[in-house]
Amino acid sequence: MAVRLRVSAADPKGVEVDAFVPDPLPPRMKTPLLFIGQVSGALLEAQNGLARLDVLCESLPNAGVLLRALRKREVQRSSEIENTFASIEEISVLEAGRKVSRESAAEVLNNLSAVEHALASPLPLCNRLLREAHAKLLEGVRGDHLRPGEFRDGQVYIGNPSRGGSGVRYVPPPPGEHLRLCLEAFEKAMNVPAAAREPDGAAEPSGRYPWLVWLGFLHYQFEAVHPFSDGNGRLGRLLVHVAPCKWGVLRHPITNVSEFFMANRRAYYDALLGVSERGDWLAWTDLFLRAIARQSVEDQGRVRALVGLREGYVKAVERNRNRASLGRLIDLVFEQLVVTNPMVAERLAVSKPTAQKLIEAVVKVGGLAEVTGETYARMYRAGEVLGVLDARAEDLSGS
Repeated sequence: MAVRLRVSAADPKGVEVDAFVPDPLPPRMKTPLLFIGQVSGALLEAQNGLARLDVLCESLPNAGVLLRALRKREVQRSSEIENTFASIEEISVLEAGRKVSRESAAEVLNNLSAVEHALASPLPLCNRLLREAHAKLLEGVRGDHLRPGEFRDGQVYIGNPSRGGSGVRYVPPPPGEHLRLCLEAFEKAMNVPAAAREPDGAAEPSGRYPWLVWLGFLHYQFEAVHPFSDGNGRLGRLLVHVAPCKWGVLRHPITNVSEFFMANRRAYYDALLGVSERGDWLAWTDLFLRAIARQSVEDQGRVRALVGLREGYVKAVERNRNRASLGRLIDLVFEQLVVTNPMVAERLAVSKPTAQKLIEAVVKVGGLAEVTGETYARMYRAGEVLGVLDARAEDLSGS
């Protein structure tokens, strides 16, 4: 449905535009089974890719450590879609407590904190969890004046309203009753797959839609409702990453989409808008499933490359009498990517002299390199690990 309202423009009289209020999920389709058949090819590829990646991660003794490295890549790409740029190394340096030149690194690091807060929270998918993640996203960075952790109380416009109606690409539901009803319906829709989950792990919301298709519906719906004054794109992709684990249909958070959407940003935005303008759920769902399928395959190669690096480092220190502590440090290196002596001492519960000996042992086998050139306040980066995370998928095909 559409609601008429006015948007202020350069013309003092203003320009009338339509605000869009999406119908509650599920979409109104006469033949859901026909729709599923039309996306079945992309759906099967996405299901198979995720299944292989999930099994691969389950076989690892340190899946959480390696997946955190991939998560940094995911939030970095998600932020880039919103024109917020910082390298994985920069956000890792900032996480290590050191300053970086680009202020945007703090925004990307907040994106990581928001995702990890949502994953760790005992809350199911709900509006409260979204508000908490939003508060993490905007804490102390650009946009922290835009009601962090609170749904918007004003109208927002996608595009450039200063140019009048021609500059507005999309107008989400007005605040007040329209937004409230949208959010109530969305909260119910978020947990349909969890309620419908069968013992074998399959989930078909309302007996009609596979959970991956429903996940694509949810991402569109969140972006269409646009519940916050800022950060909606990043939170919508956070939802894609977090929801399958909350539903219990995946054991690991591996539904990454931001790399694909960044590479196909115009198609991404056009497909979302196509649902609002023409009800084109087919084009959007196909694109969403192809994003999942493509990234799940690429992430398999990236995980294997990371595993190969870790196994090489562990083997290189296996004769060291401190190999147990070195194994823990190697995992910390993959988790943080940039470490300092105080960090290692604290995380491994050892003295700073012992921490330094351990760091030097990992430097010796190529797992770390000192980057400051200073005598004190040294910082060490995991160059080879960062290389895997920054590499193009095709460059990892032989890993």
